[in-house]
Amino acid sequence: MELWNGETEHADALLAQAPPDRFPALLPRYQMLRAYVLFRRQNTKAAEDVLARAETGSRRMRDYELTADIQLLPAPFLTDNAEIEATCRKALATATAHGLRYQEAAAHLNLGMALAGRSHFGDAIPEFQAASRTASSINAAMLNASALGNIAMCDYNLGDFPQALQTNLKLLPLQKKAGLSTMLRDSYVDIGNIYLLQKQNEKAIEYFRRALALVQESDTPAVFASISSGIAQALAAAGSFEEAERYNREGLKACNKDDNDQLAALTLNEALIAAGASDHQRATEQYTEAIRLGQNAPSVLWQAYSGLALEQASLGDRTDANTSFEHALKVIEQNRSEQLITDYKITFLSQLIRFYQQYVGLLISEGETDRALEIADSSRASVLTEDLLGESSRRRQGLASGIRRMAKLSNTTFLFYWLAPKRSYLWVIRPRGAELISLPSGQQIDQDVESYRHILEQEKRDPLATLSPVGKRLFETLIAPAVIPKGSRVVIVPDGSLNSLNFETLPVDAPNPHYWLEDAVVSIAPSLSILSTAPEHSARIKSLLVIGDTVTEGTGFAPLPQASLEIEEIKNRFSSERVAVYSGAAATADAYRNAHPDRFSTIHFAAHADTNEQRPLDSAIILSPDHNTWKLYARDVADIPLHADLVTISACRGAGARTLSGEGLVGFAWAFFQAGARNVVTSLWDVSDRSTADLMDKFYGNIAAGEPYSEALREAKLAMLRGPYRKPYNWGAFQLYSRFLTGGGRILRSRPAPIESAADRVHH
Repeated sequence: MELWNGETEHADALLAQAPPDRFPALLPRYQMLRAYVLFRRQNTKAAEDVLARAETGSRRMRDYELTADIQLLPAPFLTDNAEIEATCRKALATATAHGLRYQEAAAHLNLGMALAGRSHFGDAIPEFQAASRTASSINAAMLNASALGNIAMCDYNLGDFPQALQTNLKLLPLQKKAGLSTMLRDSYVDIGNIYLLQKQNEKAIEYFRRALALVQESDTPAVFASISSGIAQALAAAGSFEEAERYNREGLKACNKDDNDQLAALTLNEALIAAGASDHQRATEQYTEAIRLGQNAPSVLWQAYSGLALEQASLGDRTDANTSFEHALKVIEQNRSEQLITDYKITFLSQLIRFYQQYVGLLISEGETDRALEIADSSRASVLTEDLLGESSRRRQGLASGIRRMAKLSNTTFLFYWLAPKRSYLWVIRPRGAELISLPSGQQIDQDVESYRHILEQEKRDPLATLSPVGKRLFETLIAPAVIPKGSRVVIVPDGSLNSLNFETLPVDAPNPHYWLEDAVVSIAPSLSILSTAPEHSARIKSLLVIGDTVTEGTGFAPLPQASLEIEEIKNRFSSERVAVYSGAAATADAYRNAHPDRFSTIHFAAHADTNEQRPLDSAIILSPDHNTWKLYARDVADIPLHADLVTISACRGAGARTLSGEGLVGFAWAFFQAGARNVVTSLWDVSDRSTADLMDKFYGNIAAGEPYSEALREAKLAMLRGPYRKPYNWGAFQLYSRFLTGGGRILRSRPAPIESAADRVHH
């Protein structure tokens, strides 16, 4: 009992009084308990040494249940996830070999925890599901409840709120039957939070009330205060401000008065409730108090500053409003890397985007369009720009004037989009000047983008042949107002749903129906502030790393029959001594790491990709299975240094672009930029691997002929447009993302062959 109560010193003394040499059969168990004490004391090395002897003794005695328990013991105490996985897989092998169902379930559970600890939530779910199935088969209620709770946690972190909700609801009867009141209370809170995120406020209130009813005297005041805060938020969202304030004050009354962070959070609630009730004076006072209390709570601090700014703006005090917004921005940028990389909370990002939209709107209303552009750009892939360029506040200063100089130097037109609920904007920055253009609401643009993508991707239609009104409307809304001359070089910085739109596929009426692809050379940038200029040069491939044509059995993905052809055609474009190829069973995630990818100027993946729009850094390239792993995650890619001029992901939905407004490109292109790549070609949707092989062959052929990457990709698309794969579905998925611009004048090197009229087209 001393061990489980945390009295490790007393337990150690008791163990010492009962020397195991009198009972040799008990020696492995004694050693396991001794190791547990050492782990609790954080003496990991000594604990592992003792545990190794215990395992040897248990195997000698053929007590395999004890062996599996010994192998499972270290998992909660280790910090290296690779070590945790290794010990769990060892325990799983022992349990499976000897039919030890409980230990098997526990091993799967610990494996899932290790994977979730690395933010590999998608990989963790199958382990938790296996734990749940096995635990359920032997009526191990605690194990099963823990497994299901972790599945819900993974679904939540992956942004799959409906699935997280379904799993939590499935968990409730199990927790009730087993009398697990604390776990039941926490599940009610999780369900309440999901309903709150989905704006189902009445249901959120119901489950928060259920959670509050299960708070016990033994619980800390912080638990009661936290749940009261949740009810208050839901009530305020439902417009019940008086009741919201009552619950929030109960939380304030119960919380630890020495806990300034929780006091600050509850005071922020008070301010939000007052603001919702249009009590501007009280809202201003409470925001100010939340700022005083929240000096060590950044997420409270920036929300309090931004809320105060809105109150000041509504009272006509624009100067103080700007000052408060700037304070909020400073807090965000000082703490953002940790909050976005470590947690990447969807709710945090949603609140953050609203802040930027509010501040940009205020600046535009005051005519501060350059400053508005700087603030808008600072919201784009901010973690990337901080890592690439250093302190974010330094990069914002003079951004607008710097981009104008860059436009003139490189003869490039920049299109920077900003989508917001009421009104969206387009900054057009060209060699001869800049202007701000007002656009429709973000919701209207989102609807049109979704409709047009459905036409291209699902229906696989030819918008020129069908005279798509939505495609025409998108061109007239997004491109036409910029008045871009034919033959221009254009860099687009998209926002929100525009990250999933290839602007080249938009139809243009005059002088004859054609795609915008024929009028401009287009590349995409995640933000303006990461761009640099570089001397004009032809693209060169000095060395090529190719990985693909993978083994798909067991991965849940279908084979790619043309991947081997794609690889062979690319290889044939370059001399063999400069090419390294990993294919078939050799095309693993470890193979990429061990190939020293920093030695190659060009890297090409011919494989499936699995994108995660809610957590873009959990997107993965699907490679061949190796030790039950077949995913090369974007977050892992970012940690492997590169010097590549070009990375191509010839796979489905390779861009991994998040559609949350303002967040910009944060998927595979982000990861490879972070690693050091200069240009990335990825795809926005699933494409036939036969047409992809054809396009890639043309693309690399153009590169071999000395074409810059942007022109090489455009010429390959134009060739597809003239051939059997003319529909945008076949060529429109691929886009070039670039961090570097090259100088020069008009850069259209060739014109496509005449396109026949819509009536004369042959459809493929």
